[in-house]
Amino acid sequence: MPLRQLLKDSPGELQSEMQLILNALVEGIVGADAQGNVRFCNQALLKMTGYDAGEVVGKNLHALLHHHRPDGTEYPEEDCPLWRAYKSQQPIDSLREFIWRKDGAILPVEYHAHPLPQPTVLTACVIAVHDVSEREQATAALRSSEERFRRILGTVADVAWTADRDRRTIYISPKVEGVLGYRNNEIYAAGASFRSGLIHPEDFGRVNRNYRALFEEDRAFDEEYRIRRKDGSWIWIHDRAMGVHQEDGVLYADGVFSDITRRKNAEAELQWKTAFLEAQVNSTIDGILVVGGNGQRLLHNQRFVEMFHFPPESLSDKSERPMFQHRLESVKDLVKDPESFMAKINYLHRHPAETSRDEIEFKDGMVIDRYSAPVIDKEGKYYGRIWNFRDITERRCTEDTLRQLSMAVEQSPVSVIITDEQGRIMYVNQKFTADTGYRADEVLGKNPRILNAGLSPPEHFRGLWSTIKQGREWRGELCNRRKNGEIYWEAATIRPITDAKGVITNYLAVNEDITERRRAEQELRASRQLLQSILDAIPQRVFWKDRNCN
Repeated sequence: MPLRQLLKDSPGELQSEMQLILNALVEGIVGADAQGNVRFCNQALLKMTGYDAGEVVGKNLHALLHHHRPDGTEYPEEDCPLWRAYKSQQPIDSLREFIWRKDGAILPVEYHAHPLPQPTVLTACVIAVHDVSEREQATAALRSSEERFRRILGTVADVAWTADRDRRTIYISPKVEGVLGYRNNEIYAAGASFRSGLIHPEDFGRVNRNYRALFEEDRAFDEEYRIRRKDGSWIWIHDRAMGVHQEDGVLYADGVFSDITRRKNAEAELQWKTAFLEAQVNSTIDGILVVGGNGQRLLHNQRFVEMFHFPPESLSDKSERPMFQHRLESVKDLVKDPESFMAKINYLHRHPAETSRDEIEFKDGMVIDRYSAPVIDKEGKYYGRIWNFRDITERRCTEDTLRQLSMAVEQSPVSVIITDEQGRIMYVNQKFTADTGYRADEVLGKNPRILNAGLSPPEHFRGLWSTIKQGREWRGELCNRRKNGEIYWEAATIRPITDAKGVITNYLAVNEDITERRRAEQELRASRQLLQSILDAIPQRVFWKDRNCN
């Protein structure tokens, strides 16, 4: 069953279960409810049985795979060990059985059934199915060629062994010294309990139980566990034996084990990296899509689905076909420039090593920043591509607004100055340059006092700074000096700019050159004074009347 559908249908308690199922990539995994109906399965089981997911999920497990015995007689459900596992909550540690494939062939398998507590979960039982057909064939071949096999053991990395039911070792290949640090003659002389005593206490019960089942139930032994080396360090080994044989009335098992410590460490690292990756992907506000080397979808988050309005069922297929070619076709109707949209995708599919960044405009006004980078290892091997989609619609609108405001300020008919909280000039517009004669690069970082003509008393400026530092607006007139030395007057409005917390971060000054206006006002006052003096000198009375003789 696809991951997305399972997560959608399952409560939070099944998420950890799903993680375990996904990690069991080698074995077939199937979950059944209390009635034996399949709730989910993995690709390994589908490959094993020949069915498609739709032919398995929702079907009765016994009726689908266990309906008859190998001799053709009916197999009653109540006699089926699997039925007892999910109906009566009886676990099955390991059971050799068989299943019927879709093509009618019988497949020998081994079950591991793990009932889950009820009614806290919908899945009553999780069953691991291992195809043992090849192993049975290998066991028969092993018996017929045992001596030849032992002769070539010295050329393989695995450690071969022969032991009885008490783990008394009668043969172990010389390779054991490189793995465990013990020579084979040391192991022979140590007795039956020696190898058992090296097994990690947390693994001993499981390993010992399944090893005894190898002899008592003729069940294959296949275990991964920790074992202590001669130097005291712990390593992981994969220990396996296909069956037993009899020599002089004593049952012996032939097996091999190999050091898998490096693989286990890599798996542990992969697990935590995967956990962090999934957490990051699902917590980001960006849409994320990860595709494999052939363009098949490997991972995506919900934000990606929301951005491109994908129906959930359209992402349930993880086929090997290039993902964009058959799923992103629907996006072409959403974007303003579909040809450019698809051309970039197709180009990167043909040039996998390239990185790309562009913007996508949708017909509804949404703008998305699209970034894509390849996943390439140190040796240059290409594994796929990561796509990141970020909604920048609001940022684009903000940028447009700021651009318009900036243009309005830059072209304003009044002089504009912006300083930091210390009064250092950070911005001036074109009108400032026209009024003062100073270019922007000549005043940036300096204090506006460079314009002061020195004709105003200090109290004037102390009152100005006292007002604006208190967060209030100051209005008044300033007498300044241009770059060429000319004195001019400005009507100034200065106000503080605060952040979201009310802290002053900048000061804004809007200044209007009123030199000509002041000169005109002075001339007008002088004319009035002259006229008044003339009138005062005339002995006769003079009256002023309007046009209506008032």
